[in-house]
Amino acid sequence: MRSKSGILLIVALGCGMVASVGISQVVAERQASDNQIQLVEILVATRDIDVQEKINADNIRLEKWPKDRLPEGAITKLEDVENRFANQRLFAGEPLLPAKLMDSAESVANKIPPGHRVFDMSVDNNTGGMGYILPGDRVDVIGFFQASQPGQIGQTQTVLRAVRVFGIDGNTIRDNKKTDEKKAATTIQLLIQDSQLEAMTTASAMGQLRVSLCPPGVNSNNEAGERVDTGAAFMSWIKDRNSPTPDGSAAPASSNPLDAFGALLANAQSKDSGTKDSSEVAVITPRGVTRYMIGKEGEIPRMIDNAASPGNTGSAAPATGPSFGGFPVNYPPSASPSLPGSMPSGVPVTTPTPDTGMAFPPVTGPTATGK
Repeated sequence: MRSKSGILLIVALGCGMVASVGISQVVAERQASDNQIQLVEILVATRDIDVQEKINADNIRLEKWPKDRLPEGAITKLEDVENRFANQRLFAGEPLLPAKLMDSAESVANKIPPGHRVFDMSVDNNTGGMGYILPGDRVDVIGFFQASQPGQIGQTQTVLRAVRVFGIDGNTIRDNKKTDEKKAATTIQLLIQDSQLEAMTTASAMGQLRVSLCPPGVNSNNEAGERVDTGAAFMSWIKDRNSPTPDGSAAPASSNPLDAFGALLANAQSKDSGTKDSSEVAVITPRGVTRYMIGKEGEIPRMIDNAASPGNTGSAAPATGPSFGGFPVNYPPSASPSLPGSMPSGVPVTTPTPDTGMAFPPVTGPTATGK
C-alpha cells in the first residue's frame, strides 16, 4: 500500500509540475502578444512626386507602419492608386492618401504646347472684348504708344501678328453654339511662344493694347511653314524710338512724317530759346530815348544808349539804327534841321514839370478854326 501510494504521489507531483509549466508558458505568450507592436503595410512615396505626376511602381513602395500611428485613410492596396495622379506635391516617405490623389491630370497647364506660354491681356468693348472672339481664333495685337521724347507724336504699332487665342476669361473650350450670345470679355488668354514673351510684356507695360480678329487661314505659329513673328521688329522699333540722338534731341521716326515735323519744330524752338537770353527795351520820354539791355531773370538792366536831350550842349549824333514808335534813337535832336510837321524855330518850348509830367508849347497865331 505504501509503495502504491508513493507511486501515485510521484505521478501527481509530475502532473502538477507539467501543468504549472504549461500554464506559465501560456501566460507568458499572452503577455508577449499584448506588449508586441502591430505593424501594417501601407503605400508611401519613394521620391518627391510633382503635381499631376502619375502614380506608378517607380515612385511608390509598401512600407510597414505601426497600426496605431497610421494616418487616417492610408492606402494599403496597389489597386487603389492605379491610373491616378498627384494633385499636390508629395515628398519621399510620405504616405499616400486619397485626398492627395486625383483620377485625372486634366488642367489648363496640360493644354499648353511645349515652348509656349499663356499671356493674359485685359480687354473691354473698345479693345476686342465684345464677345465675338472665341478660343482658337487668331488675332493681331496692336498698341498705341504715347510720345516718349520732345517733338514726337504718339504712334500705333503692330506688336504681334496672328496670335492664337488660348481662352476667354479662363474658358478654353470653343462653343460655336454660343456665338449669338455675345458676352463681353474682360481678359483674353493669348498662346504665345517663348520668343514672343518679351515683346508682349514690353508692349503691355508701355502702351495701350487691343486685339483685331484675323480671317480664317492666317497663320504665324509655323504650322504651315510660315515665318514666326517673334516680335523682333516691334522690339527694334521701340528701342530706336526711345534712343536719343547724339545731340540729345529726340530721334525722328523713320516712317512717320508727323514725327519728323515734330522733331524739327522742337529743334527750332530750342534754338530760338537759346538766342533769347537777353532783350532790348527803349524808354521814350520828351527828353529823349534811352535803351536798356535786359538780361536773364534777376539781372539788373544795363543802359546801352543815352540819346541827346534838350539840355545837352553838344551836338547830337545822327539818327542811326532802328526807330522806336516813329522816333529816332536821338530824339529830340538839339541841333538838326526842322522835320516836317515840327514846330518853327523861335517858338518857346516849356520843359516838363514834376506835377504834369509834360507841358506843351503855347499856341501862337491863328487858331485851328478852319478860317
